[in-house]
Amino acid sequence: MELICASSLISCGYVVDVEKEVQSFVCDIFAKKGGRNTIFEIEAGFTSSEHAMDALDYYAARTMSKISRYTQHCSKFSLATPAIGFLPISKIFQLPPSARKKKIF
Repeated sequence: MELICASSLISCGYVVDVEKEVQSFVCDIFAKKGGRNTIFEIEAGFTSSEHAMDALDYYAARTMSKISRYTQHCSKFSLATPAIGFLPISKIFQLPPSARKKKIF
């Protein structure tokens, strides 16, 4: 799926790196165009065997973790999933970063 997405981005004029290391993590696709960069994460729904009994919670936590970590390193962040996929994105992450309020626990 990464190669399909990368190919589509290249045809739209992006310069693309697949599996690019950014700071302390590796993103699926790092794309540049017009002085801005976008990180794309492909979510296919992988769940490790340790989380077989709490797969949805694990998937939601992974998704939220990626959103919160990766958005600090790009102009734009996008998640991609197969057409049959479901992305459990918390309502707070549906707002632009500037509209989110910090909560201190």
